[in-house]
Amino acid sequence: MNCPKCNYPNDSRNKFCVKCGAPLRINNQNIQPLNTSSVMSTVAMILGIVGLLLTIVVVGIIPSIIGAVLGIIAIATNKPYKGRAIAGVILSILSILLFLALLIDTTNKEVIEKNTDSAKEYKEQIYEEIRDEDETKENIESKSEFILDLEKYLNESVAEQANDILINQIGFSNVELDGKLDETSNYEIIVDGTYAVMTASDQVYRIFIPSSNYVFYENGSVLLTAQEFNDSVIDSSEQSTYCIIAEEIVKSALVDPSSADFPSAITNSGDIAIKKSEDIVVVQSYVLSNNYYGQKVKTDYTVEFKILDVDTFSYELIYANIGGEEYGTYIDI
Repeated sequence: MNCPKCNYPNDSRNKFCVKCGAPLRINNQNIQPLNTSSVMSTVAMILGIVGLLLTIVVVGIIPSIIGAVLGIIAIATNKPYKGRAIAGVILSILSILLFLALLIDTTNKEVIEKNTDSAKEYKEQIYEEIRDEDETKENIESKSEFILDLEKYLNESVAEQANDILINQIGFSNVELDGKLDETSNYEIIVDGTYAVMTASDQVYRIFIPSSNYVFYENGSVLLTAQEFNDSVIDSSEQSTYCIIAEEIVKSALVDPSSADFPSAITNSGDIAIKKSEDIVVVQSYVLSNNYYGQKVKTDYTVEFKILDVDTFSYELIYANIGGEEYGTYIDI
């Protein structure tokens, strides 16, 4: 055996080193030098424990891998203290498996969270698209058919301006687009059953009834409201009544009323001008009648009267100009 002090080889029966005199036996046992081969097994076990602890806090598995390698080497080379090596290998493998399990769980959570976030974003996107569709649908449903038809030719703001002028400012209750006049900026419209024309491009410029004096809107101003227009409109029945009243007034001023010949409201309507504002009516025309000498002469006249009862032909004379002879004061309507 080698001396533990000077490492000099001695006989195993010696109690003291023959070279330096150091004791070779303690309590009658041979003193063995430290077996450095057991360190590997011990380190493997320690690394297995450390790796397990580090794995729990998800720091890493490098100590576990080293511990497993050292433990396997210790076992394979029949080193002493194999129990420690085996324990180190088992602890190291457990820590590696635990780390992998934690890693997979963390990855799955990240995937789930990512998928959840994506699902939320997709859901919000869908909801936003639905809201946009609802707003668009609501916007379309809130528009009148006239606006939708007009938007085929004009932009949305001009179409809405036209609708506002006709409905809210002039006061028509029903407006329809009949079409566009060729390549012009004029549009045929039907307002409360009456044919009219609207001039518009980047804005609304004019709304009027062709071949008449009726202009509802021009250059940003309302000139004639729907109510005023309705008060001035004369149907065929009213026209006949007003002509009869006017003829009655004119006959009363003629020399020979029985000879009076008035133009027909049916066949010669162009020779008769009738204007109305609420209950005041103006009729302009002419009459052919005999004068004092029995000669047929033409006499122009203008009569203005207030209707008291159209059914009974009741009226109140306001003004009359028959052949230059005037009565009363003319009211401009």
